[in-house]
Amino acid sequence: MDIRRVAQNIRDVRSKISAAYPKRARRIERLAREEDRLRSLAANLLLYETLGASEILYGARGKPYVTGGPHFSLSHSGDYAMLAVDDEPVGVDIEKWIEDDYLALARVSFHERERAVFERAPSAKTFFDTWTLKESYVKMLGTGLSTELRSFCVKIDGDRACTDSDVKACFRLYRLEGYSVALCSPHSHWPEKLNVLE
Repeated sequence: MDIRRVAQNIRDVRSKISAAYPKRARRIERLAREEDRLRSLAANLLLYETLGASEILYGARGKPYVTGGPHFSLSHSGDYAMLAVDDEPVGVDIEKWIEDDYLALARVSFHERERAVFERAPSAKTFFDTWTLKESYVKMLGTGLSTELRSFCVKIDGDRACTDSDVKACFRLYRLEGYSVALCSPHSHWPEKLNVLE
């Protein structure tokens, strides 16, 4: 979802999220930057439009879930918020390509084989494709960053990827101009294109 949709209807969205998810709404309002609040509101609006006002609970490591409901994962970056919903555990990550010291970040976050690939072709795309795949995996597991990102390796093959540490994890990369988007789940029946709500 494009967060500008939320900006155009901010009062209505805040009202819906406050009524449906009061704890999450309070957390959103405590965010310091307006763009962070918009991204979080957009992600929660996607959740509301998909699951309704179901009670959102949290696992031991903070992964949100709905009792008896489908598995879901949220992510947001730049102008977009993403929601993935599945009947099995799922992880989604989106990252806007920004200029940074990718080499330093890769050294502390990437597996040695990923660093070698990145160092041969350093770019925002290469870095964020790898980063979003890794993030989607730990989100699917429900461990978040308590799992060391450099403790496992993802290998990219076009719009697909795999990891040698978990043969059941299936990955898919998607493209939005200036962004990397990755999905991870135990199965590989992903849609060919993202459904982007304007």
